[in-house]
Amino acid sequence: MDEFLHDISSATSSDYKKVSIKEDWRQFAPVEEKDLTQYLSKVTGHGWFYSAYNSFTDFRNSYQKEHKHPPFVTEVVRWYWDLGKCVTDAQYNEIMRRLDVFRTWFIEFYMSTDSETIVALHLDKVQPKYRDQYPGNTNPEIPGLRSTHLAPILGGPELAIPISEISYESRITGKLEKLPLVVSLLGAPGTDLDLLQWSQTSLEKSGRPTKVFTGRSAFYKE
Repeated sequence: MDEFLHDISSATSSDYKKVSIKEDWRQFAPVEEKDLTQYLSKVTGHGWFYSAYNSFTDFRNSYQKEHKHPPFVTEVVRWYWDLGKCVTDAQYNEIMRRLDVFRTWFIEFYMSTDSETIVALHLDKVQPKYRDQYPGNTNPEIPGLRSTHLAPILGGPELAIPISEISYESRITGKLEKLPLVVSLLGAPGTDLDLLQWSQTSLEKSGRPTKVFTGRSAFYKE
């Protein structure tokens, strides 16, 4: 990512710096709880699982009424429905209140003085995910804030850009294959078109590709 940020900042005459949201919260949080992981520890359990369960209540009820049995859902869906139905309205409202506090703080701290500020994040671990391996319901309920939470929490645009790729030995083919390295660019709320236009211009000025290939490699035609 450092090379990518250096290239686009040089091409657009802009600056970038590394920040730690967790550390900035520890120093400048607007609440007594200075540990961001602790403050948002229930964002998945009390937020996502609650919403995932309750948003399907009408569907479950109508299906049960018509077919006289519950709808079939995958093991993973059953897993987070079982977790979501145990979350109370009070617990959900509390995590929503905390998210509102965090949203206001984040926008004011990082973006209020300059709406052109863009946050660059790693999206996920770069590792193979084989399709013959079923993850089941073993996905942990990871406490605290994840990079994939930021855009929906802030209500801002997010653009995922493949910037490079790494080689790995595939268990399936026995050959060296390629995995894309993707960077997420997050803009302030209401800057959707600005983010798209800036990203395309930055890639073009820095000599980076704006298109990818299908097949084994995203950047090299085979």
